Amino acid sequence: MNDFLTLVANRQSDRVYDKTRPVEKEKLERILEAARLAPSACNSQPWKF
Repeated sequence: MNDFLTLVANRQSDRVYDKTRPVEKEKLERILEAARLAPSACNSQPWKF
């Protein structure tokens, strides 16, 4: 639980991105998997990939 609290306390929001810098396929797949597993209000699951 402490690891989770540390993670939440140290999070950051990036507002500027380098569009010329590619994202590794493995990272993108992990991000999409996390988004797929994230809860939605009333299990509505409104997203599409």
